[in-house]
Amino acid sequence: MDWLEFFASIIGSLAWPGVVLIVLWYNRHRLSNLPDLIDELTLPGGAKIKFSRALARASAEANLIASEVPDIAHAKDQVKSAPVLELATQFPEAVVVQSFLEIVETLGKMVRFLALPTKGRDPTSVIMELARLGYIDDTSVRLFIDLKDAFTAAVRAGYVRLTTEECLRYREAAQILNARLRELLPRLEVDNPRKKEWGTS
Repeated sequence: MDWLEFFASIIGSLAWPGVVLIVLWYNRHRLSNLPDLIDELTLPGGAKIKFSRALARASAEANLIASEVPDIAHAKDQVKSAPVLELATQFPEAVVVQSFLEIVETLGKMVRFLALPTKGRDPTSVIMELARLGYIDDTSVRLFIDLKDAFTAAVRAGYVRLTTEECLRYREAAQILNARLRELLPRLEVDNPRKKEWGTS
């Protein structure tokens, strides 16, 4: 092998890594968003990972607001009731669905007190309006969003087999948020922000 062949082999071996580096350099802005893109991928096991992350955040946020909710003892007792434990053992996904739908039902009762447009009466819009008006804090908003993300991962992003412990943790966090929302209902009825904002009597 002469010097020309030697240099040709070196250049050939460096060509592909060089092309890869150039492609990475030109796509560096897109690659900076890669963690967000990975969260959105629906690869096998991806939904389970998304559920677990959202549940971990929701549990931490629920613990932060638990001491402020007077009805928290009752909420925790409901998590450990015999019907819930039986359902959690046989079909844990159903417990997640039921828990989230209870929150949605509570938020639905609040719509008539809020000055929301017809197309903006979904649960997320109601939560954001409650936060805007100062009825709930940012922790409660984040708790709702994480519970919603976990619900979506468990139900809509593909079949996810949950454990009994996971669904009971979800149930407890959901019950804490629901207790906080339920205690707002009498206050909303008295304040009636819809009448104040629209200036009706």
